[in-house]
Amino acid sequence: MKTMTHQQRWDRAVAVTARIRQIVAEIDQLPKVPITIFLNAEMRRQYRRFAARLRAGKIEPRYKNLFTAEQLADICEQACKRDEFLEKALKELHELSDELRAMIEENDAELARGATPSVLHLKDAAEWLGPDSEAEHAYREAQRIRRQGQRRRNGPLKPQAERIPLPGADYELHLRHWLAAAELLPGGAPVDEVVKCFPDVAAEDGDRIVLRIGIGEHSWVGSFQRGLTDYTTVQLMPGNPHLLVVANGAGYIVELVTNALVAEVGRDIASVVCDEAFPFLLLDHGGKSLEAFGAEGKMWSTDAVACGGFRDFDINDGVLSFEACQADGNWVEMGVDVNASRAAP
Repeated sequence: MKTMTHQQRWDRAVAVTARIRQIVAEIDQLPKVPITIFLNAEMRRQYRRFAARLRAGKIEPRYKNLFTAEQLADICEQACKRDEFLEKALKELHELSDELRAMIEENDAELARGATPSVLHLKDAAEWLGPDSEAEHAYREAQRIRRQGQRRRNGPLKPQAERIPLPGADYELHLRHWLAAAELLPGGAPVDEVVKCFPDVAAEDGDRIVLRIGIGEHSWVGSFQRGLTDYTTVQLMPGNPHLLVVANGAGYIVELVTNALVAEVGRDIASVVCDEAFPFLLLDHGGKSLEAFGAEGKMWSTDAVACGGFRDFDINDGVLSFEACQADGNWVEMGVDVNASRAAP
């Protein structure tokens, strides 16, 4: 194998370093997904089969309050693509790192043979020309390179055991999902668990639904008095200190840590709109009015402006726009100034 000249090694080292930076930038730009474990080849096959079954309607998400079947399938496939890329990228990074290390070691051997006289000349020139001269700067740089090479040859004093977070993993969203995941317990409250009742008054069993909220050590069981609609969900509220629980239309704001009831927010909730673009949760009361809750609590509410529901929500320049169904069946475009809480056609 032909030995590379010093200039050839330098040019190759520049190219390798540029490629390493490019790979690192691509890793930093990976889209975030709430799957925080690395999926190996076998796990990726399983996740893709799971996503295909979700899209075919053969299975449904366990926690329907978090995502639809299509959304969960997207998450699974995005995690597979992420970890396929990471697997290839890390392999290439290891190969480039080994190549760069070999070139540095070969260059160090040359420097060990011929660098000392050059360094001594730089030192003499620096002393002669003064501390702000180019010679002084060059001498300091040469000393820095020599120190780095010495540290590299000696090796680290202690092994580095710091764990690097998985790139492309949204740990915050993962935790939010674990706290807000909810499933209906059609068999009623488990006999061996503490059950919290909302509200804390006697009610017939048929007037309540029982939900398990959270996963693993974060989970708890609540019994909620039903409302007047068929809509049930659990959502983490803006700012993360509270949960919004909707039990067949009855709304309860629950403190996240203590699970204590903070407030009741109606019995006719037909849907909850939550969007990353919105700084609030939007409650649809019976298809007639809207109510918004932000990090500090209730923000605003509208009068009865619809008669049959809302659709096509969007926010721009502080104005929430939507269409409201009227009694004659027509849809009318409306807007709410989220600061002044006014609704107008």
